[in-house]
Amino acid sequence: RQIANGQPYVYNPGLPPTSGATSFLYPYLLAGGVLLGLDGLNLGIWAMSLGAVALAGSAYTVYRLGRLYAPPLLAALFAMLFGLSGPVTWHFMSGMETGLVVLFALLTLYGVAARQVMPSVVAASLLALIRPEGGVLALLAMAALYVALTRERGEAPDRPGRLWLLLPLLAVGVQPLVNVLVTGSAVA
Repeated sequence: RQIANGQPYVYNPGLPPTSGATSFLYPYLLAGGVLLGLDGLNLGIWAMSLGAVALAGSAYTVYRLGRLYAPPLLAALFAMLFGLSGPVTWHFMSGMETGLVVLFALLTLYGVAARQVMPSVVAASLLALIRPEGGVLALLAMAALYVALTRERGEAPDRPGRLWLLLPLLAVGVQPLVNVLVTGSAVA
């Protein structure tokens, strides 16, 4: 609500900003619901809608990952089992950023497995922005993609296009930098 009112990092009106959120991106996504006129318990509908979209995207990404290694029917079975699993759906519909973390992690892994640089970079950057610990997977994935592309294509490691693989590293630093600028502390 405070972000939608133009006061990010102010969790208690009238008090100075604090770095209370551990997710950098998710509070801004929730603010979108407030801007759409949803508030109170209705904001939960927005949060669950984000989770439902993340669940659908994750199930589709599980299918796409499966298609890299298995026939279509088996890949569809993987996606169905994933999407209909009780613990999975509970977490996606919890109103927290968990579903988006899983979606961005799956998209990152798919991009690496399919050797797609830009989709991997975008997904890994979003993963680092949605949860601080997502940055660990993002950086490991970019290192794995770098090694795989270098070995498979025999391209020189210093190829200019490979600089994009450093973008998730910058994303890892966004939250601490903003925290320092707004609150004086890098800690979330």
